[in-house]
Amino acid sequence: FGHVGDSALKMLISKGMVEGLDISGKSVHGQCEDCIFGKQARRPFDEVVEHETEVLERVHIDLWGPSQVQSKSGKQYMMTISD
Repeated sequence: FGHVGDSALKMLISKGMVEGLDISGKSVHGQCEDCIFGKQARRPFDEVVEHETEVLERVHIDLWGPSQVQSKSGKQYMMTISD
């Protein structure tokens, strides 16, 4: 989620929709911590992409739980395995 920008604030003030807020002469565009963080760029991934050639050469396993609701057989955990 975002927040209202300075141009929208100026419009609200000019239409009398906001009381007690004075931003005249100030430009805060993109100066809040979240705006700065959101505009940061990541370095691209390396050009070389490794591809596995053998079955089970790379396996991803994820374990989730305990669930508040049990399965019909009374289980509360789930494991996913991807090759």
